[in-house]
Amino acid sequence: MVANPTVCSAFPPDMVDAVRRDAERDADSAAQLLDELGLGRQQPSDPPVALPAQLLLGLGMAMRLLSWEAQGINLHRVAGLPRGEEILKCLLRSAVGDEADGGPALTQELWVCILRLSVEHLAWQGPELMGADVEIGPVDEECLIEALAELAWSGRHGGGR
Repeated sequence: MVANPTVCSAFPPDMVDAVRRDAERDADSAAQLLDELGLGRQQPSDPPVALPAQLLLGLGMAMRLLSWEAQGINLHRVAGLPRGEEILKCLLRSAVGDEADGGPALTQELWVCILRLSVEHLAWQGPELMGADVEIGPVDEECLIEALAELAWSGRHGGGR
């Protein structure tokens, strides 16, 4: 599926780039997991392995959440979403036909929640600049204004800090 350029233009370009990079990371992580499990291509010349889109999307979600958890980020847990491990277990159960366990519902809504958390609470350039996701807390506007005023005052008349 190709992103609609008209819809994408309604969002800041840095955010669109971050969402694209996150999706690429999710896909790479899912592919790596499948390779480690022996479920990917055995040789580069082998034909592509066809897997259901829902499985691949679920693997991407699980791998993103597992990455957050490894970095100490628990945005999804605070929002009431399942742990990455829970999603993986649910995917494995559904892959073998045992879906009656009451695990998390792997829906498009869950993916949208994870996407929203990424966009609203993580630094869009974090992975590129820091090599990791960087959680951004709420901005204290009064504190920010004081810091900017102090910076401006200290730089008056060409002086620096």
